[in-house]
Amino acid sequence: MKARSGRTASAFALAAGSMTLAGVGLHGADVGAVLCPFRTLTGHDCPGCGSTRAIAALARGDIADAVNYNVLAVTVMLVLAASLSFGLATGNAPGALIRERVNALAVLALVAGFWALRLTPTPIGQYLASAPSP
Repeated sequence: MKARSGRTASAFALAAGSMTLAGVGLHGADVGAVLCPFRTLTGHDCPGCGSTRAIAALARGDIADAVNYNVLAVTVMLVLAASLSFGLATGNAPGALIRERVNALAVLALVAGFWALRLTPTPIGQYLASAPSP
């Protein structure tokens, strides 16, 4: 069982490191192109719009820009980092905290609520909208 936990931790760390390197690599790249089919068709943000730019900003250490691009993506990255840290500190498999505390319906409700607020023509909807590319 310990060998499996070690492999899981290694795979999780490798994935996290790869995402960080990808984010750092995107620092100089033009990541402002609209890649979202929903946004292309409707002109409105989907829950994931701005996530790539948010993760790239996090990799650069620019938390304010990351939150401006997609606060949900920043929150998810913080939860994943906390789960990894918790797993490594307690010897549990990374992700155990998420599996124990969060279920699919709660995540779905969070994303749906975020998207609904993001689409409203209110100050909070404007705040949650993905910031334009620099």
